[in-house]
This record gives sequence, C-alpha cells and structure tokens, in this order.
Amino acid sequence: MASGSADETVKLWDVRTGECIATFNHQLYAGLKIRGVKGLSRAEILTLKALGAVE
Repeated sequence: MASGSADETVKLWDVRTGECIATFNHQLYAGLKIRGVKGLSRAEILTLKALGAVE
C-alpha cells in the first residue's frame, strides 16, 4: 500500500507486517520505475505516474 503526506513524501507499506518498506520524496519520482511492482492500486499507479514515475 502507498500513503502520501503533507511533507511531500510517499511511503510504501507491507500490508501483512505494517512495515514501511520504502520512502520517496518529490525529487525521486522522476523516472521511478514501477513496472512489476506488486500491491499498488490503479489509483496509486496513476498518482505515482503523475508525479513522474514510469512503467
């Protein structure tokens, strides 16, 4: 699962353990490759792509 915050970070969470597995800030979205990432909803994928991620 992904969550966003007012501090302009996005965190990816392991829903089974509740552990944060990655944190991204707004500068890291450009070119972020999300092809093959498991567990993201269509809305999350679209949001990440709008912020510069690529499939």
